[in-house]
Amino acid sequence: MTKLSIIVPVYNVENYLEDCLNSLCHQSLKELEIICVNDGSTDKSGKILKRFYKHDKRIIIVEQTKSGLSIARNIGMKYATGEYITFLDSDDWVASDFYEILYNEAKKHDADIAVGNVLYYHNDRKMNFDFVSWHSFADNKKIISDCKDKKFILQSCAVWNKIYKRDLIDKNNLQFYDKKMVEDFPFNFMAIAVAQKIVCCPFAMLYYRQRQTSIMRDPTKQLRNTWDVLDNYNTLLDDLERSKIQNISYFKNQLYFFAIKNLLAWSEKISKKQRTLYVAEMRTFLQKFDCVDSTNEAPYWSLLISVMHKDTVNRLLDIGYSVREMVFRLFNVTVFRIVNKNEQKVKFYLFGFLPISMLRCRKHKHTFWWHLFHFKF
Repeated sequence: MTKLSIIVPVYNVENYLEDCLNSLCHQSLKELEIICVNDGSTDKSGKILKRFYKHDKRIIIVEQTKSGLSIARNIGMKYATGEYITFLDSDDWVASDFYEILYNEAKKHDADIAVGNVLYYHNDRKMNFDFVSWHSFADNKKIISDCKDKKFILQSCAVWNKIYKRDLIDKNNLQFYDKKMVEDFPFNFMAIAVAQKIVCCPFAMLYYRQRQTSIMRDPTKQLRNTWDVLDNYNTLLDDLERSKIQNISYFKNQLYFFAIKNLLAWSEKISKKQRTLYVAEMRTFLQKFDCVDSTNEAPYWSLLISVMHKDTVNRLLDIGYSVREMVFRLFNVTVFRIVNKNEQKVKFYLFGFLPISMLRCRKHKHTFWWHLFHFKF
């Protein structure tokens, strides 16, 4: 029986593909299939795939004209026969016991999803832990079943450090949005929302290659990527509202929280003219949500806005709040005076980001978002 199907989209990665395939062919978990979707590569990637297939018949090669990462992953899922399904980018690789650890822990706890850890690999051969791993394991919970414990695991938006039970994907018709970039988050968000049990495996290691020529870093694609992110959030909200997920209000709040942080970050990658239009569309999207959390205390955006101009904040907060003035700035920390339009209540918020020097590990500096305090009159 095939325990795990590994889907690897391939496009012009001849310099990295051998590292990826070697790591898969030498996994300690033997009952697996390696589905390589060659997405119209024009370099030697196709020849490398055929060479590896000669030595390992667990490799399945699927050829298609260039259609993008989302479609390649969806096509790969159609060929998958494994009990669990996972995805790996063709420029990354995994430790030899990566999938065995994830599969065994998933089976042991009958989990819908098992989550591994990540090491960022840089061109100078330096490696460090980064936010993907921190978000995954920040609450120190090995087993996650209650929806309110999913907050941090939702922030680990990548699909390549997780394995998913096939039944979870099939029963909930989980797919990557066709012809959209930055496609991990919607798929992962819905999978985590519907999952009954998730197991965290901090000692299962994936090596995430950092390179300037990756899709995410390609400056020629930034404009498309930025608008795709907004489109993805709109589609994800529609999918969420149509779903039968329990505690849907909790997941809508989480989606609102992530959307502001993510959309603001992407808006900085485009021109000022495009940014004005983007913020207007973003505001239209955010108007679909309730701006304040269930405690009626702090708007979700107060957790993460930093180094923002007052007019930008006001455009976003036309929904229910108005920033009357920026009281003062100290480094990257800002105090805003905020007024609720309906009740005319005034609140002061101090928020921003600060480096925590005590947590520095050699040259790597950890930076966390802090909601430092708030008080109201």
